[in-house]
Amino acid sequence: MIKGNNILLRALEPADLPHLVEWENNPENWKVSERLHPYNLADLKSYLENAQQDILQSGQFRWGIEDLSSGSLIGAIDLYDFNALHQRVGVGIIVDKEFRKKGYAKEALTLLVNYAFNHLMVHQVYALITADNQRSIDLFQKNGFVQTGTLKDWYREKDQFLDVLNFQILL
Repeated sequence: MIKGNNILLRALEPADLPHLVEWENNPENWKVSERLHPYNLADLKSYLENAQQDILQSGQFRWGIEDLSSGSLIGAIDLYDFNALHQRVGVGIIVDKEFRKKGYAKEALTLLVNYAFNHLMVHQVYALITADNQRSIDLFQKNGFVQTGTLKDWYREKDQFLDVLNFQILL
């Protein structure tokens, strides 16, 4: 667990399954997760059962973002594509719509970047953000990330292609 002022980053629990179903099966999120169809319940249950693998083994780890005042799970933040040799890791975040614009995502990102630098000993953390997602761009820039590149026409959404911006923060 990683405790902040307003949130707790914690391992996901079986009771979090309804939230995972909602987040993972929302078509609005599929372009960034590169999904073409919803997960079934058995797949997500299996994911939760195996989600406690060490990031050194699996290359990824997902934390639940819990609001300390209510104890509610309000989002999730992932480290993925962990590479010990090159000392880098990607980060992704989702916060329930009703809890956005309250500082939770900023605090979660701050806590997780500190964890990545201080415990995983990475040299950099990166994020891939679609160019049309200004809210995420603002979030990452406020947390010290700098845009370092553009992947042209990287994601396809219906009848159009979207550019993806690469943001990095270096130790």
